[in-house]
Amino acid sequence: MTGCSEKNFEEILEMTGEMEHLAELIRHLSKDREGASPDWMMEKVIHPVLDELESYISSHVSEEISIRELKSLIHGWIEECLNV
Repeated sequence: MTGCSEKNFEEILEMTGEMEHLAELIRHLSKDREGASPDWMMEKVIHPVLDELESYISSHVSEEISIRELKSLIHGWIEECLNV
């Protein structure tokens, strides 16, 4: 992965331009949870989504992946989650 193996998850999202797209997914998943506490949202919505995406990336990424391919991988996963 062109220099990505040394990057943390947040840096990967920023360099692929998918941070806002991920935020859109989290807002979508949170829309029916009005009144939930911030702690509940972190534990039940945000952390599980981040963990699942990080696991997905880890299982689908090789050392040879380009930033463009990585963006496409992340974008596709988010889109799939938005359409479920």
